[in-house]
Amino acid sequence: MPDHSQAIHHRWQKPIFQVSSLFFFLANFLYVFNAWFVRHRADDFCFSGTLRQFGFFGGLKHFYLTLSNRFSAFILWSFSDAFGEKAIRVFPMVAIIFTSFSLYFVIRAIADALGIVSKKWFAFFVAQTLTFFFLYLSPSIDQSVYWRAAMVHYFLPFPALILMLFFVLKTKNDRKHKILSITLFTLTAFFLAGLSESYAALQGAAYAMLMIYYLLHPQRNSKSPLAIYALAAIIATAAALLVMIVSPGNTLKMTLLEQAQDVRSVIYISLDSALSFIFFTIRGQWLPFLLLFLLGCAAAVFTTYQQQKKMNWKCLLLSILVIPLVVFILVVSISAPTAYGMLAYPEKRVLMLALMVLVLSVFSEGFLLGIFLARMRFLIQAKHILAGSALIIMSIYPLLALPDISAMIRFYQRRAALWDQQQQEIVTQIGQGRQDLIVMALDAHAEMAEMRETSSFWVNLCTAQYYNVGTITVIER
Repeated sequence: MPDHSQAIHHRWQKPIFQVSSLFFFLANFLYVFNAWFVRHRADDFCFSGTLRQFGFFGGLKHFYLTLSNRFSAFILWSFSDAFGEKAIRVFPMVAIIFTSFSLYFVIRAIADALGIVSKKWFAFFVAQTLTFFFLYLSPSIDQSVYWRAAMVHYFLPFPALILMLFFVLKTKNDRKHKILSITLFTLTAFFLAGLSESYAALQGAAYAMLMIYYLLHPQRNSKSPLAIYALAAIIATAAALLVMIVSPGNTLKMTLLEQAQDVRSVIYISLDSALSFIFFTIRGQWLPFLLLFLLGCAAAVFTTYQQQKKMNWKCLLLSILVIPLVVFILVVSISAPTAYGMLAYPEKRVLMLALMVLVLSVFSEGFLLGIFLARMRFLIQAKHILAGSALIIMSIYPLLALPDISAMIRFYQRRAALWDQQQQEIVTQIGQGRQDLIVMALDAHAEMAEMRETSSFWVNLCTAQYYNVGTITVIER
């Protein structure tokens, strides 16, 4: 491309990424805003009530021995409660922002390695795009993101995994502070694995593939830190899984469920679940996934002509071919704990992890194809103009989601108002010295069938524990 054309393209690159980012940022801001109307529900009462009744260490012991094996989750819930009852509203806000920031941090480093000049706005655009599709395509955003009890299992750890994998891949062969950094890394991996069996399986599979990458790398000697950290993460993950498996609370829960009797059943169900999820998710939401792929492709074509460090053809083609296999293995690993513990297809909230893997891979495949197209030296200027125009046009897509997001916000606002009203009833009766309370059910007002969980008996017991009263009976008008 002539120098004059390069200058023109460079001048337009920043504003195009800014405008494209704005549409995705607006939708993501509304998702963050909606979190303010989150309130305690179902398991939130149980776990916060356990903390209030037994304290942190006593609650952790009671939780592990009688309720659940996910010890790290209780620590995070308790950390949230340390900031007061309203912190439950901020927690999903922080999770969404942390996801966006983690993506930005990693993508900016990748853009720098590729020699992309407008790396800051490129990284911001990609981070906002991926965050939007994580949330928009979520199998159950109500549970996976806006319900604290599930969010710490299936949403929050994913961006942490991205940061840790990036740290491992960027670590150089330097002995300075190695023992301290490996120790901290191992403890972090152990803590994250303790959030849920499904995430632990994903984490273990991810680091196992890093080990395979190390073993197959032609320059293994220069990659020895990668092997050390990957091995440390695998050991930490296995240790966390062992702690969860021997949990008395887990043993009690497993007595109520049918477990797989042989490895063959686990493998078959896991493979079938992974294939079904990938196929039906993409087929059922083909348009947003197509746009996601094309956005990655357009972003690459629009920027990669400025690369100073070229990705060779062999590496490029190999990456395009390997990514689908990696995705399949990761989704199989996510499905495996449910296949073993319940002989079933994973629940929607569990599939949030698989969805994030799938979204990231589809965009990556589009981006790699875009690099492939950009490397072909024909119609260079026309390709950049077309790619820039496509970015602007396709980035309007989040605006089409605004009516649905607005409807969701209105529902959460109504539910929050009813929750606050119900809590006021509880506080008033407690102030009157009552120990056996009677309050109106939320679903009597909300007119949403999914809210009937609030009236269930076990939740009422947890709510009574949360407010430190004898009983709470919920009735409908």
